[in-house]
Amino acid sequence: MKIRKHILLCIFIAFSSVLHSQTRVIDSLLHKINTSKNNNQKLTDLLLLFEQHHSIQKDTLLQYAMIAQQLATQSTKVNKGLAQIAFLNAQLRFNITDTVLKIIAIELTKYNAAKQTERNIYFQLAQLKSEAYNLQSDYVDAAEILYTKIKFAEKYKDTANIAISYNSLGEIAYNRNQLDESLYWLKKAISITKKGEKYTAQNAVSYINLAGLFNWLDKIDSAKYYIDLSIPICKKIDNLYYLCYAYLALSDYYKKNKQYKEAEYYMLEAMSLREKTEGKIIFSNEQLALGNLYYRSRQYDKAIQVFKSGIAYDDSVKQFGKKKYNAKSNLEVKQYYYKGLAKCYKATNRAILYGEMLEKFIATNDTLNQLNAVSALAALQVQYETQKKENTIIQQQLDLSKKNNLIYSIIGSIVALAIIFIILFWSYKSKQELKLQQQIEEDKWQTQQEVAKAEENERSRIAADLHDNLGVYAASIASNLSNIQIDNENKSNRIALNELRNNSQSIVTQLNDTIWVLQKNTILLTAISDRIKLLTNRTQKSFPAIQFNITEDIEDDILFTASNAYQLYRIMQEAINNALKHSQCTQINIKIVSNKKWTIEIHDNGIGIDTSVLNDSNTGNGLKNMTSRAIAANWNIKWKSDLKGTFVIISPTIN
Repeated sequence: MKIRKHILLCIFIAFSSVLHSQTRVIDSLLHKINTSKNNNQKLTDLLLLFEQHHSIQKDTLLQYAMIAQQLATQSTKVNKGLAQIAFLNAQLRFNITDTVLKIIAIELTKYNAAKQTERNIYFQLAQLKSEAYNLQSDYVDAAEILYTKIKFAEKYKDTANIAISYNSLGEIAYNRNQLDESLYWLKKAISITKKGEKYTAQNAVSYINLAGLFNWLDKIDSAKYYIDLSIPICKKIDNLYYLCYAYLALSDYYKKNKQYKEAEYYMLEAMSLREKTEGKIIFSNEQLALGNLYYRSRQYDKAIQVFKSGIAYDDSVKQFGKKKYNAKSNLEVKQYYYKGLAKCYKATNRAILYGEMLEKFIATNDTLNQLNAVSALAALQVQYETQKKENTIIQQQLDLSKKNNLIYSIIGSIVALAIIFIILFWSYKSKQELKLQQQIEEDKWQTQQEVAKAEENERSRIAADLHDNLGVYAASIASNLSNIQIDNENKSNRIALNELRNNSQSIVTQLNDTIWVLQKNTILLTAISDRIKLLTNRTQKSFPAIQFNITEDIEDDILFTASNAYQLYRIMQEAINNALKHSQCTQINIKIVSNKKWTIEIHDNGIGIDTSVLNDSNTGNGLKNMTSRAIAANWNIKWKSDLKGTFVIISPTIN
C-alpha cells in the first residue's frame, strides 16, 4: 500500500510540472492535490479541479482524469461517476467520439435521474452524449437527447440544466444554419437564468452564442452588446474556454467594423488562451481566421506567413505521423489555407505563385470530393448490404406468414362469429336494462314531483292557517294592548303592560317571518338581505341612537332552501340583537358578499366580546343557538373581537 501511495505521489508531481499556470483556482487546487498525503482528500480536490475542466490543458486533463479513476475505485458511486465524466470530457477534447458514446451507453444504465444523489451524474452524461453526436454532425440524435434531458430537468425543476440544454439546441440550430430557431433557443435560455446569480456560467454561454449569431447576421451592434455582457462574467468565473470564444466574437466584431488593429489584438489574445488549454495551435480554424484578417487589412506578408506555417505544419504531421492524422478533416481546412495563399499572391501580383496555390486548392478540393465519394459509396454499400439482409428476412417472414394465414383465417372466423353473437346478446341485454332503468327513473321522478307538490300544498296551507288564524289573533292582541291605559303611578303594572306589548309584537314579527319562509320552496340571498333590511328598519325606531348600515356585493345570487334561509335569517337576527343588548355600540354594519362564495359579516363598534366564553358550557342560549343553526346548515360561524368591536362572520363550509 505504501508503494502504491509513493507511485501516485510521483505521478502527481510529474504532471503538476507539465501543467503551467492556468487560473488562480486551478493553481490553488493543484497545490492542495500535490501536497495532500490522503488519497480521499486528493480525490475530493481532483473532482473540484475537474469543475474547471474547460480551462485545463487537454493532455493534463486526461492524465489527471485517469488518476482520479484509479483513486475512485474504492470510493462512492457518485465519485466514480464524476471521475468517469472527467475522463469523457478529456476524450471529447481529442474528438474521440466513438469511445465516448460506447462508455456513456454503459454508464447511463448505472444512474437514475429520479434519485437526487445521482441526478447530476445522469444529466452530465446525457449532455456529453449530445455533445459527442454534435461533434459527429449527427444533429438529430444530439437534439433528441437534449429534448429528453429537458423533460427530466423540468420535472425536477433544475433550471441550470434546462438552460444548458437550451444553449446546446441553439448551437445545433446554428450549425444547421437554422438561425431563427437558434435565436429562439438562446433567448429562451437567457429568459430563465438572467436574474439568477448562480447561473452566471450559463448566462456567459448564452451571451457568447448570441454574439456569434448576431455577428453572422451582420447585426454588429447587437453582437457588441452581448460581448460586453459576456467578457466580465468570463473573467469573474476564470473560464479560459469561454473567454477565448468571447475574444473571438469581439475580434469578429472589430473586423466587420474595419478596426483591424483591435481585431488582430483580440484574435491573438484568443489564440493565446486556446494555446493554454489545447497546446500549440498552428493548423486550425483560428489561425485561418487570423490569416484572413491580415488579408482583409492588407497585411499580405503576415497573412502569407500564417498560411504557409499552417500548411507546413500539416505536411510535417502527415509525413512523420506525430499524432493521429485525419486526412478528410485536415483537407477540409487545408483547402482554405491554399485559397487564402492564392488570394494573397494575387493581391501582391505574384501570378506564378497564385497559379500554383490555385492548382493546389483545386487538387485538394478534388481529393476531398473523392474521399466524400468513397465515404458515400461505402455508406451506400452498407445500406445495400443491410437492405439485402432485411429483404431476406422479409421473404422468410412472408413464407411463414403464408403458412400461418390459413390457420389464422379459420381461427379468426370462429372468433368473429363468437364476437358477433356476444355483441348481439350484450346489445339486447343492455337495451332491456336501459328500458328498465329509464322506467325506474321516471317513476322516481314522478314520485318526487308528487311529494314536492304535496309538501308545497301543505306548506301553503299551514302558512294560510297561521296568517288567517294565529296571525289575526296575535295582531288583535297587540292592537288591544296598545289601547290599554295604566295609571302612571302604578309602576309594576306599567312594566308588565310594556312587556306584554313587546312580547305580542315579537310574536307578530316572528309569525310573519315564519309565514315568509313557509310560503316559498327556495329563497334567494337578495330576498334574505331584503328581509334583514325590514328587520333593521323596524329595530331602528326602538334604538334611535344606533346607526344601521347594510352593504351588498352580490354578483352570484345564491339560492337557499327555505329551511337554510330561515336558519341564516335567525342567525343574523340573533347577532343584531346581541349587539343591541350587550355591545354598547353606536353603529352596526352588515356586509353581504356573494362572488362565487358567499360571506356575511355583522360588525358593531362596541366594547367587544370575550371570545373565551364561546367555549364555556355556561354560554347563553343565543350564542349556542347561532352555533347549532350554523352546524345544521353546514356553515362556519366565528366571532372576532378587537378594539374596533365585535365581528360575526358566517360562510359556507368548504368540503
